[in-house]
Amino acid sequence: MRSDNGPEFIAEAVKRHLKASGVQTCFIDPGAPWQNGYLESFNGKLRDELLNRELFGNLSEAQVLVEQHRMAYNEERPHSALDYQTPAEFAAKQRTRPVDIWTTPAELPTSPQVDNDDDTFKERLPEPALALT
Repeated sequence: MRSDNGPEFIAEAVKRHLKASGVQTCFIDPGAPWQNGYLESFNGKLRDELLNRELFGNLSEAQVLVEQHRMAYNEERPHSALDYQTPAEFAAKQRTRPVDIWTTPAELPTSPQVDNDDDTFKERLPEPALALT
């Protein structure tokens, strides 16, 4: 598991659990969020879209609101990095394709490049997703 050196990953209980589960850890260099860009992007969105907007009254409330956010994030919200598909739509299409195996970071696919002067791209933009209530 790749992570930053945040407090949740230096806690002794977490270290013991990961070791007992056979999970190897790889910490990114301090001050280098680009080494784990996808997770850093997700963490920022989670903080902006949920955590900074809510004051959880108890654990049950937090679990319900986080689950609602997870469902919206994965099943309703289009993602530009997935060609404006939801993660659920993208995953469903990937299940029917042959599996590509990448051995180095250079082989990883990149997000589609967007030409801002391309009018056809603007026509593909989806309607904004509904906000959670």
